[in-house]
Amino acid sequence: MRKQLELFANLCEERLANNDHKQPWQDLTCDLLAHKLRHKTDRLSDAVSCNDLGDMREYALDVSNYAMMVHANATKRMVKRRE
Repeated sequence: MRKQLELFANLCEERLANNDHKQPWQDLTCDLLAHKLRHKTDRLSDAVSCNDLGDMREYALDVSNYAMMVHANATKRMVKRRE
């Protein structure tokens, strides 16, 4: 695995682990997750516009995690449809 991807994936996992106390994302709808993804994407765009490097890094992790959640939940639904 590429070093940058490994570092980013580890940071994403750390962020997810820090939020394990919240409602499991596996129980959320793709609709709600996509809404949260759009919100975080907007915040990332704002951070880029303001050249806020710290917020860019933080929101990039959030965007990535929400995209993963949508992907995982959509995949789970696809598998259930095939059964």
